[in-house]
Amino acid sequence: KSYPSQADLVSWVKAQDQVFSNCGGGQTSIIPDPLDALAPALVREDRQYQIAAAHFYAEDLDEAEKDFGAIADDRQSPWAQTAAYMVCRAQLRRATLYGAPDQLAAVRDRFLKIADNPAFGSLAVSAKGLAEHIAAVEDPKGELARVSAVIVAPNVQADDFAKALQDASYLLNSNSFSSAVSQRDAADPFRWVDRKSV
Repeated sequence: KSYPSQADLVSWVKAQDQVFSNCGGGQTSIIPDPLDALAPALVREDRQYQIAAAHFYAEDLDEAEKDFGAIADDRQSPWAQTAAYMVCRAQLRRATLYGAPDQLAAVRDRFLKIADNPAFGSLAVSAKGLAEHIAAVEDPKGELARVSAVIVAPNVQADDFAKALQDASYLLNSNSFSSAVSQRDAADPFRWVDRKSV
């Protein structure tokens, strides 16, 4: 859909600049102003999403979750599915940044529901990856074993092997997995790398 007027488009661009201004970690959140009910539906829906996104980037995660949730509940909004995904992103960020690991299992289950819904398209793929990441953080030793099994598997597909190597690089450089990697019973490829690094 195209914007109804140039003024509406200019207003969107200015609001988008405000959204991204929150990515730098500044002390003051800059949130776009809401539009009144007389604004065209498309313009108003886009602004609602911009406001939610600004809160997300500003780490106002409770407000972001509330705003994204309201958009997700509005099935007429073109942002409904993306907002449902972003609710989970806000929950994940809050759990990881503010020390609430007990919430990770519930967030993982929400991502899996999105991953199992073909209507979410590429967001389903991203949700699956984030669910797998959460599972890995919850069970570092199990994740090492999973990646190791792919690396040493005979006749492994090239794409799977490349992804496993990428995952292995992340695991070896992530503080979340340092303890699991250093264990004597770590999976062979990781135990070998650990011995060579000592």
